[in-house]
Amino acid sequence: MKRFRLTLLVISLLLLWLGVSDLFEVLRNQTPKRISLTQLLKNGADHEWVTVEGGYQQLDTAISTTGTLELDSLLVPLKRTPEQEQIDLLIETRDPELLLLFTEYHFNLDSEAEKARFRADQADLFSRPRPVTGMIIGGLVADNNRGKLEELATQLGMSVAPGIMFIAEGKEPSSLRGYFFLGAGILGLCKFAGMLRRKPVHLIPVETSPS
Repeated sequence: MKRFRLTLLVISLLLLWLGVSDLFEVLRNQTPKRISLTQLLKNGADHEWVTVEGGYQQLDTAISTTGTLELDSLLVPLKRTPEQEQIDLLIETRDPELLLLFTEYHFNLDSEAEKARFRADQADLFSRPRPVTGMIIGGLVADNNRGKLEELATQLGMSVAPGIMFIAEGKEPSSLRGYFFLGAGILGLCKFAGMLRRKPVHLIPVETSPS
């Protein structure tokens, strides 16, 4: 019973911390902060919800997050110049148009000549300047993505910055998850307090007379 109470307390406090963190994130990010790609890479940002300007999308070097034909998202490099080799920032995007172009280019074209013609016809989408609005991915998710990317970069000979950044395009701060975690944490602490107040039941042995 003591172990269960301790586990309940730890989980409840963790949920409270997650809830408060999420709600503070919402308060910090009432609107997306406009920032240039150069400034973001140089100084970072004091907001998680940002609109990054001055970057060039490079779809031909995008990375599938699934490795199969059933794409659900892509990691697309956003570079300061089209000629830049090193990848400093990746956009996690679920844009249907970009997913379709990536699938056609990498899986449906057989020869390099076909790919070159296709890329030339769609040049404005493959490499173009565009602003990106989304949430900067941090914490364990970013660390996990960074680790996988470093392994892939080693295999493919890609040039990836050590502290590469990730932005989830289209994602916005949400208070619903914060309120859920906060409520669950409070309920857990109430349950924990109730268990502490509960008095143990002592069984009194009943003496029986010999027959």
